[in-house]
Amino acid sequence: GILIGFMIVGYFMTQYLVNSVQERFGPSPAVFFSRFIDSFPTEQRMEVIERLQTSAEASLPRRYQLVSEDGTILYPKNSKLNFEWAKVKKPVQVHEQVSGGSHERHDPSGYDIAKLSGEPPQYIVLTSSGPTKGEGTVFIASLAIYASSLFFGIGVALFIMFRSMKQNVELADSVISELQKGNLKVRFPITKLDEVGQVMSRFNKMADEIERLVDQVRSVELTRIKLLQELAHDLRTPVASLKNLTETVYIKGDSLTPQLRAELMALSLKEIDYFEQLVEDLLVLAQVSEPRYNLRQVSTSIIDLLQEESSSAQKKQSEKQLKIKIDKTMAQPNFEIFGDPHLLRRLLRNSFENAFSFARSQVSVKMRQENPREVEIIMEDDGPGFSAEVLKTFGERRVSRVLGSSQTSGRLSVGLGSVIMKAIVDVHRGTLVVSNRADGKPGACVTLKLPVDVRV
Repeated sequence: GILIGFMIVGYFMTQYLVNSVQERFGPSPAVFFSRFIDSFPTEQRMEVIERLQTSAEASLPRRYQLVSEDGTILYPKNSKLNFEWAKVKKPVQVHEQVSGGSHERHDPSGYDIAKLSGEPPQYIVLTSSGPTKGEGTVFIASLAIYASSLFFGIGVALFIMFRSMKQNVELADSVISELQKGNLKVRFPITKLDEVGQVMSRFNKMADEIERLVDQVRSVELTRIKLLQELAHDLRTPVASLKNLTETVYIKGDSLTPQLRAELMALSLKEIDYFEQLVEDLLVLAQVSEPRYNLRQVSTSIIDLLQEESSSAQKKQSEKQLKIKIDKTMAQPNFEIFGDPHLLRRLLRNSFENAFSFARSQVSVKMRQENPREVEIIMEDDGPGFSAEVLKTFGERRVSRVLGSSQTSGRLSVGLGSVIMKAIVDVHRGTLVVSNRADGKPGACVTLKLPVDVRV
């Protein structure tokens, strides 16, 4: 835009120069010279025209001819006109000018005729004998003006470009410095969507992703620290209990009755089971919570997994001589979910274990599809339902080694079941919703929403 603007200015300045020169000196100023010649006595016309011709040969190659009314050339003798005198129109008034032929540069066919005063009538004829030095000077001056405006425009454009680049570099330095100081919310202000603006936009998107990943890492790290602190505190009890049980068996030895020895060994095995479950849960969380965790995606039948885990849960509760019925309502078709079958199986297993832990007589499982891109698995029980605190903190670890009621036979838990469920649902880009039953009956409701045929 700047270059075009300066080119337009240069063009108009060139036209102004050419027009000014032509207005002042004209290509054939016959009227001017006719008045100049008439300012001298008639008998001196030859001498005046001769002097004009002599002075013009140095810079203005123009031929001056004095012609009578019948076309006789009075000066210079033995010269010829470039046109036929009888066929051209002559000026009628004194100092009137008549032009003919072509006045283009280097074209000698152009002529100007002006009538002089006095009787008999005489005419001054001006014809060009070649390009004038003045015309070359005007052309060079015009070219110089046009080139100067062009180069000046280039200089201004480069100055603005470099100034803009310098400002962008300084802005980039300030943004990077803020990022180095830990301010992850700093962004480039985008005022123009040019090439630099597009780069800034892409940088801002990258910064958003970096901020998201850093926040995720911080959140995971804080969760890990909190879990380690809580687990370290909770481990004191099972460690002390296992130590006491082992010391009792070691010290008492044969003095213990077989029944008491069996009870102590059963308690020891339960504590060992607690440690085993703790290690397994921590490994799952460490794997799923890793920001760079690459989810193993396999097309998995969710109905098959539900059938297998529900049968396994029924078998376990029958072994404990519990009478809890399971009501299954499966939607069709058989939905395929892209995800990790091991994690999905663990998700459903935790859901069934929680439901059977609190159910009094029945657990219901429903699968439906209201959104074409996701499948819903709804698991309800007829237990006491969730408390307000559990509804608020579901997915966070609750410090408790024992969950359930007498029906669970004191089932030990490390308190990470809901944490693992939420982590598995999150890594599959799904949604976990917990609530109490909506039909007015007592009981809890867990809804798992998982994407269908969508690679994450």
